[in-house]
Amino acid sequence: MIRKRRFSALEKLKVAMEAIKGELTIAEISSKHGVHSTQISKWKKQAQEYLQSGFSNRLETSTDYYEKQLAELYQQIGKLKVENDFLKKNIICLNDNRRDMLEPNHFALSLRRQCELLDINRSSYYYPKNGS
Repeated sequence: MIRKRRFSALEKLKVAMEAIKGELTIAEISSKHGVHSTQISKWKKQAQEYLQSGFSNRLETSTDYYEKQLAELYQQIGKLKVENDFLKKNIICLNDNRRDMLEPNHFALSLRRQCELLDINRSSYYYPKNGS
């Protein structure tokens, strides 16, 4: 039965650094540490990628992430503002007249969302036949 050995991050780093240095062949490193040569090659490649990304400008990536998050938040704020304005405009109506508050041709809120906001069952809404 073959038992798989788990290597810590530090052990992987040592093996990968030996492979990067090139003082020993992959076969020598493999026999020295008891790791398959394919695994050593993978660790070496991973280490080189991590080293390369470590020298890249992290400020650019964090700025891009920040700007993306900010755009999403502004989009959410805009949506909530439209919904809030819709509810404020119609809050004066009595509870029985909630169906009258629906605006089928609202510029930003679908009829479905209006029904959700007003807590109305959408199936109870009927479209006027004459369009008024």
